Amino acid sequence: MKNQDISRKTARQAGNALIIVLVVIALLAALTVTLTRLSSKSSGNMSAEQARIQAESIMRIAQTYESAVQKLTNINRCSENELNFDNSETTLSYTNPNAYPDHHCDIFNVNGAGLRYDAPSANFLDSDQSAEADYGEWVYTSSQCILDVGSGDTTCNDGNLDLMLVLPHIKKEICVEINNLNIVTNPSGAPPTEASSDSPYTGTFSTAADPEIGEGASGSNLVKHATGCFQSTNAPWINSYLFYHVLLVR
Repeated sequence: MKNQDISRKTARQAGNALIIVLVVIALLAALTVTLTRLSSKSSGNMSAEQARIQAESIMRIAQTYESAVQKLTNINRCSENELNFDNSETTLSYTNPNAYPDHHCDIFNVNGAGLRYDAPSANFLDSDQSAEADYGEWVYTSSQCILDVGSGDTTCNDGNLDLMLVLPHIKKEICVEINNLNIVTNPSGAPPTEASSDSPYTGTFSTAADPEIGEGASGSNLVKHATGCFQSTNAPWINSYLFYHVLLVR
């Protein structure tokens, strides 16, 4: 009987030891995964899955802006020249002299669309570009058009320029995923290249020096795409990857 008790006690101790070993192994595995993720973030690398999540987040924000513009034009009966993106957060000024004093055509006013300006998440942005113009800001432009989106087919002029939401200086991996989500071809795995414009919308549409998005060799992949991403070929965002979304097609 005594030997049986000893055997049982030994078996229980062995079982407990095995459980402890398994728990330690599980904890080490979890720690390894966490450290790997932290290392990936700190090195600036981003997996395709992470990039896609951020790309989807940017696109949801863009849809919110588009819905706001539709509310102002369809419900508040604001014309395209009366839309007002004036705010106290951005470096660029968007004060629209055509906007109504009661603010019913304002994006960022409760009497208008009622949006609150929120700066883009740092997760979207390439920190190496932090010293560049308009870093960490949404930009609302009205000096370019996407070819074959609206009435601009082969050229852009004042009558068919699009009102666009732009986010410059985003991470390349996110830019690639934005295009993947919108069926835009990334030539050789890299975003297309095109000219950009930071001309702020203040109630008028004025053609930029190079207004056509979609005319370049690789930029042609953006034709007919109201949402996409490309690498800018000119100042002030030269070499930056930027997201765009058409808020108002003309």
